Amino acid sequence: MSEKAFIDIKNLSIGYSSRSGKVIKVLRDVSLTIKRGESVGLVGESGSGKSTLALAALGYFKRGLRALDGSVSFDGVDMLKLDRDDLQAIRGGRLALIPQNSGQSLTPTLHIGQQVAEALRLHSD
Repeated sequence: MSEKAFIDIKNLSIGYSSRSGKVIKVLRDVSLTIKRGESVGLVGESGSGKSTLALAALGYFKRGLRALDGSVSFDGVDMLKLDRDDLQAIRGGRLALIPQNSGQSLTPTLHIGQQVAEALRLHSD
């Protein structure tokens, strides 16, 4: 009996349209399966798409980017088909990204305790 995938990314391509209308792929046909309890590290050069892939697992795309092909499932839910409210219910409470550079995600004018408390207040009972 095989264990159900916790995160299942299949043949995902992410890209944007150039000003001339040409589709530019920044990730091509990426597949990744993570089972419950597994730890996975993504390694690559700066700009290779690690953060873009991690954000796609959250159903989030940087401005101008979109999924061109493939699927992203979290615990059996298709993240690419959820609306903003449903995504927000999952993000932070059940699925979160811890970036390598905390300086990009933390607010330096607030104490760390305030920021952690805010996340818990927004995403737990």
